[in-house]
Amino acid sequence: MADAPDGLLTVRSPADGAVLAELRRSSTEEVHEAVALARSAQGAWAERSAVDRAACLARLGERLAEEADALVDAVRQETGRPTQEALVQELLPAVVRCHTMPSRLPALQAGARVLHRVARHRGGEARRVPYGVVAVLSPAPSPLGFGLAAAGDAAAAGNAVLLRPSSVAPTAALRACALAASCGIPEGVLQAVVTDRPAALELVGCVGVDRVLFAGAAETARAVRCAAAARGVPAVVQEGVPCTLVALEDCDVGLVARAIVQGAFAGSGQAGLAYQRVIAHDRVYDALVAEVVSLARGLRLGEDLGPMLRASRVERLERLVAMAREDGAWVITGGQRVEPEGLWFPPTVVAGCGAPMAVFREEACGPLVALARAPDDRALLDLVRAAPVGPSVAVFGEDEDAAEALAWALRAPVVLVNDLYPPTPEVALGPWARGSDGLLGGEEGLRAVTRPRYVGVSRWRWPVGAFWMPYAPGRERLARRALGALFGAHGLLGRTLDLL
Repeated sequence: MADAPDGLLTVRSPADGAVLAELRRSSTEEVHEAVALARSAQGAWAERSAVDRAACLARLGERLAEEADALVDAVRQETGRPTQEALVQELLPAVVRCHTMPSRLPALQAGARVLHRVARHRGGEARRVPYGVVAVLSPAPSPLGFGLAAAGDAAAAGNAVLLRPSSVAPTAALRACALAASCGIPEGVLQAVVTDRPAALELVGCVGVDRVLFAGAAETARAVRCAAAARGVPAVVQEGVPCTLVALEDCDVGLVARAIVQGAFAGSGQAGLAYQRVIAHDRVYDALVAEVVSLARGLRLGEDLGPMLRASRVERLERLVAMAREDGAWVITGGQRVEPEGLWFPPTVVAGCGAPMAVFREEACGPLVALARAPDDRALLDLVRAAPVGPSVAVFGEDEDAAEALAWALRAPVVLVNDLYPPTPEVALGPWARGSDGLLGGEEGLRAVTRPRYVGVSRWRWPVGAFWMPYAPGRERLARRALGALFGAHGLLGRTLDLL
């Protein structure tokens, strides 16, 4: 991506640098106008029933499916991802989320009666209500799978949403948001704004934005977090942390090797669920490394793997590889860019890694997998626990009961046995590592774009204000006696209420 002289954003193919589109960049004033439009549209949208809003999002899912060819092609061209990945890992999750998650909102936002245990005349209702205006900053590798899906959840909950796609890959999100009007979604409720990075950070801190959602690389995540904190805007910021794959001593080596190649190299290692870190039992380690290297060498650049999206990611990979060599690890295949100035980086396998190594702990943002050997089950568990906690851990073993027992012992938000990806959008995802906060997806994702509200009504007049100022000794004595009678060791009423 480069800025055109007239203020346009020039979107280029990461594969060969060809110009794909020139898009008008929103000025600061236009960003503020978009926020104001969202603010004015949000109230009426939130007043519509949750069932009505869910129906609008379901229609959006239908329109996305109808426009599949154009959307998949946009993702493929701008991110370099193979067509199958653009379809299955980007468009399909967004469509499924539009159909599935909004249907959970009526129950979540229906409200629940809340009664005081003692003062039964005091009651009320608790509901989850929308924040207002939500800004969603989408990472370049996932304009639909993360960006549009998160925006859809927020809109279904009654928020107005400003979706800021990455300036590297904005077209698919722009096309998707343009479909909103044909689905019964009012103007201003789901907008896409095209900005460069400084303007995106300004959007985060813009007056009128009530909530921010972001997932992406660590450096950008910190910048977003600081921009939100500067104005006190609550934010869910998910900092990139690699996932972990665990190979137990009884695992199927052939299956696990294929899982490693898929988990580490899909999306060229730039996707959210990248299994960059592998911990294998000593009994299968050598055979597993050999099989992974064989499969990695058979992958085709341009067919199975796409290019890096930024030159900085190539530089990051080169730095991690150099540090791994210095730390005593072995780079068995790959390890250097294909062309001196290009964005292509081959699948890279690094063996002999340990917990303190940067290649084992840091997000690579590229097609790199680091393998560590565990001499026994205890060492394997220690290695898993020593690593930063990413969004998912995959455990592979033939004894499913033993693998499941290990899964429950691990500290991770999602643990999968003999699988790589959650089978449903109702599973919340997000790293537990330091620097990340909040989960997105599933019911937790819907809670992330709503907040609790309680409305209480006192039905009797006399008790209200009985212990308000000015205070008096007689009322204090009455309060002490009531406390003992109700909740003391021999308080009959307290014991009775415990049974209710």
